[in-house]
Amino acid sequence: MAAEKKILVVYYSRADENYSVGNISKGNTEIIAEMIAKKTGGTLLHVEPAKEYPKGYDDCINVAKKELARRLPGVVGRDAHAHVHLLREV
Repeated sequence: MAAEKKILVVYYSRADENYSVGNISKGNTEIIAEMIAKKTGGTLLHVEPAKEYPKGYDDCINVAKKELARRLPGVVGRDAHAHVHLLREV
């Protein structure tokens, strides 16, 4: 008998001040992660940063730019939108 696949939807999503709509209580990535989990029957896991990002949009972007300038250990790839690609089937 084949083992049943378990699906874990891991995501990071930022709420707070958003560039075009003001303050939001739920980030876009969280909304999409919830849709994926519902469709696949997966379990959600929200990644929390070790140090909380600033709530203000411009302040958050400045911190993120500094982080992207550093090499991150264990990251197999990043695209132009700072999406980190660590996905693999287990």
